[in-house]
Amino acid sequence: MDNWTSNFYRSIRNLGELVRWTEWFDSKVPLIFICYYYLFLVENSIGTQALLTFFGGILSTCLFLAFGYYINDISDMEGDKNAGKYKLIHQLPTKIVYGLLIFLGVAGIGLFVFLSKGNPFSLGFIAIAYFFAIFYSIPPIRFKERGIWGLLISATAQRSFLCLYFFSLFNHFSIDTWLFFLLFTFIGIRWILVHQLIDLKSDIRNGVKTFATVQGYIRTSKYLSGIEYPLEIICMFTLWIWISIKIPYIWIIPLGYIVLTGIKWFCFGEGFTSDDLVTYVKPPLADFYFAYWPISFTVFLSLHNSIFWTLFSFNVLWQGRYIYRTVKYFLYAKRNG
Repeated sequence: MDNWTSNFYRSIRNLGELVRWTEWFDSKVPLIFICYYYLFLVENSIGTQALLTFFGGILSTCLFLAFGYYINDISDMEGDKNAGKYKLIHQLPTKIVYGLLIFLGVAGIGLFVFLSKGNPFSLGFIAIAYFFAIFYSIPPIRFKERGIWGLLISATAQRSFLCLYFFSLFNHFSIDTWLFFLLFTFIGIRWILVHQLIDLKSDIRNGVKTFATVQGYIRTSKYLSGIEYPLEIICMFTLWIWISIKIPYIWIIPLGYIVLTGIKWFCFGEGFTSDDLVTYVKPPLADFYFAYWPISFTVFLSLHNSIFWTLFSFNVLWQGRYIYRTVKYFLYAKRNG
C-alpha cells in the first residue's frame, strides 16, 4: 500500500511537471473564477446546478491550459535540448508523449462541447482558443515568433477567449463582457512580455524571434510601463465602474483593496516600483487579480446563498500556495527593511 501510494504521488507530480501546473493554476485559472462569480451575481444564478457548472468549467479550463503548455513543450523540445533545459518530457517515449497530448486535447474539447449545449457562440470561441493554443508554437504559423501577433495570440487564447466562452454559456453579451475581454487581454500581454524579458538572453542565444528580441530590453520595458500597464489600469477602472452600477455595494471590494494597499505602503513601506513590472517577484495587482478579487466575490455570493461558502473554501484552498508565498514574501521584506 505504501509503495502504491508513493508511486501514485510520484505520478501526479510527474504529470504536474509535464503540463507545468505550477505556472498557471494559481495565476490563470483564478481569472475564470472571477468570470463565473461575476456571472452568478449578475445573472442571479444560484444553487446546486450553478456549482456543478462551475466545477465543470474549471476542469475544462485546466485541461485546456495543460494542453496548451504541453504542446508548446513538444514543439520546443529540440530548442530546449540545445539550450540545455532539462524537462521530463525529453525522457518519455514518443508514444506516451503524443498519447498524453491526444488525451488532453480530446478530454478538454469534449468537456467544452458538452458544457456549451450546442451554443454556436460558445463553440466558436473555444474553437478559436484551441486554434491559437495549437499554432502559437506549432509550425508553419508559430505565432510566438511573429512579434506582436505572438503577444496577442498568447494573451487572448489563454484568458480572453476562455472568458468569452464562459460569458456565452450564460448568453451574457454586454459592455461588461467586452471590458472583461480587454482587461484579460492586457493582463495576458503584460505577463507574456515579462516572460519574454526574462527569457531574452536565452532566446537571443538560441535564435528565437519574439517581440522582446526584436524590440530589445529597453524598448520593450518602456512599452510595458508606458503604454500597456496604463491601458490595463484604465480598462480595469472602467470595468469596476460598470460593475458597481450593476451590483449594489460591490464597490466595497476595490475600496477595501485600496485601503489595504495604503496600509501596507504607509506602515511597512510596501509599495511598487517600475522595476516590479518586469519581474514575476512582485508584479503590481497580481494579488488583486489572483486572490483578493475572486475570494471577495465568493463572500458576496455566500451572503446571497450559504451554498456558496463551498466556493469560498474551494477558492482559498486553490489559492493556498499563492497566498502563502505572498504573505511569506511580505514578512520577509518587512523583516529585512
